[in-house]
Amino acid sequence: VTASDADVERPKNIIYFLTGPGIDIENPSDSNFDINKDTGEIFVFQPLNRDPPHGRAPWKFIVFAHDEGGEGLVGFTEVQINLKDVNDNAPQFPNGIAYGNVTKNGTIGMYVMTIKAEDYDDINEGTNAKIIYSIEKNAIQEDTGLPIFDINPDTGLITTAVCCLDREKTPDYSLQIVATDGGGLKGMGTDSIKVKDLNDMPPRFTKDEWFVEVEETDGSVLTEAPKHTDRGTGSLKVVQLLDYEDPMQINGFRFRIQVIDNDGIDESDKYHVDHSWVIVKLKDINDNTPRFKKPHIEAAAEDIDKGGKSKITYSINRATDRKRQFAIDQEGTVTIQRELDREAMAKHSLEILATDDGVPPRTASAILTVLVKDINDNAPIIEISAVDRDDRLKGNGAPFQFRMDPDANDVIRTSFKVEQSNKGDDSGTPLQTGTNTLTFTIGDLNDNIMQPGSKEVIVYNYQGQAPDTPIGRVFVNDLDDWDTSDKLFYWDEAENPRFKLDDTSGMVTMRRGAREGRYKLRFKIYDRKHAQESYANMSVVVKHNSSEAIINSGSIRLTGITDEDFIRILNYRTQNIFRSKLERFWHKMASYLQINT
Repeated sequence: VTASDADVERPKNIIYFLTGPGIDIENPSDSNFDINKDTGEIFVFQPLNRDPPHGRAPWKFIVFAHDEGGEGLVGFTEVQINLKDVNDNAPQFPNGIAYGNVTKNGTIGMYVMTIKAEDYDDINEGTNAKIIYSIEKNAIQEDTGLPIFDINPDTGLITTAVCCLDREKTPDYSLQIVATDGGGLKGMGTDSIKVKDLNDMPPRFTKDEWFVEVEETDGSVLTEAPKHTDRGTGSLKVVQLLDYEDPMQINGFRFRIQVIDNDGIDESDKYHVDHSWVIVKLKDINDNTPRFKKPHIEAAAEDIDKGGKSKITYSINRATDRKRQFAIDQEGTVTIQRELDREAMAKHSLEILATDDGVPPRTASAILTVLVKDINDNAPIIEISAVDRDDRLKGNGAPFQFRMDPDANDVIRTSFKVEQSNKGDDSGTPLQTGTNTLTFTIGDLNDNIMQPGSKEVIVYNYQGQAPDTPIGRVFVNDLDDWDTSDKLFYWDEAENPRFKLDDTSGMVTMRRGAREGRYKLRFKIYDRKHAQESYANMSVVVKHNSSEAIINSGSIRLTGITDEDFIRILNYRTQNIFRSKLERFWHKMASYLQINT
């Protein structure tokens, strides 16, 4: 540095000295910098380091200029020295060992982890801190000899170079990673990669159907654990007492059971859910004591007066039979003379009187209990109720008046009626009206015979990985809707190993591993009510979808049409086959996109 002095005819010998960071005034030999006090030349006194963590790139200090040999005035200036970087630091991995995970059975290019190295050299100084990543010691696939992992040389992103890692065979891998800077300096790091388990082993019952015969009991019915399950015993237990004498239980039970191998799995995920049927037949045990059919035993009355030949007159105490529904003749036989209604009175207790012909006459009595058995003589009644949040005490609440919608069609108005009760009307001022809709579902009777049918099913199988998948029921032309329980379904020809059939529901399931192609299936259907057989054909087209197709797929939402109408191909009234709206939509989209369907 150089200082000037504008004074005239004054001594100009200027003396320079330093102060600030890196300057030790008390021990000059420990300073990083020094200055020639006569010339202002600054020089480095100690080796300097600009790189982290202990180095410093810029140095700032103050230079003082003292004129007249140090006896005059003082001037100063600030000096900053920027250190130029040299490539003296190799890249290093801060943690030494980095940890990553990869899912087993994954595809090529699956993300594993990203590894980062640090270089303390100046990133702006050439390529001193430009890091290139490489794998020095890779894992090798045994059967192919190919390296298992790949690394992006610029980002350190590690991905799989092969597919389908087998966790059961090799649960973890260790890689030796090298980071090299622009000057050729290298740093070494280790990556520990664990292969994560994938829930790809679905639970499976060992049987499609179990048959078990048990006594009337409340204990264990069936103990069976499905394959590939970790929790639960699979023990089927009774939660309510089984009673062979109960008409609802005498024929046993048939129900469906289910197993899920993960609590987080949705039941709609068919791959991780399995089902089976259980048939339970009850065995009778001696658990009931004998009982008389008639709790009250009737006997003819007799009178020992007159040698047992007194005349006895039978009658009913009408206080116990006010509606005169029963009569008794002089032989003591009780008969019904008016219709009995179990819903009005299920039990009648009649007092039977026996009176002799003596003077004065004497009377004996006995109780006859009549239990009225139920018959199905009442149609269902739907009770409609209404509420009103207004203050009833002010006359703004009940009673209400109910009436049929005057705009309802004639079929509804003639088929139903509303009977008024004293439980409700809005009697407020002004009158308020509430409207609600009552929906009736009319059940179907199996009163039509079936005709042969056919259907085509298209299954899109992503990379051929679909699990056992229900693809639809066997179709026959039948005007009845609710008659599946009357039908049994069989293979007409040899069973196709790629599919299985539920003989009660007619559901066809495509087994896992079904190859791409078209399958022709033929079934036989038996209707137990009509003792009729018919046949059905099903054409199943299996198409494999690639990852690219899924990535480039889109979705469309249609409104104003039901799903049934969208795919319907049969006019049930005319029995004519026509192109479905779905097929017409396909062709329209294909024409718009200029592609083949």
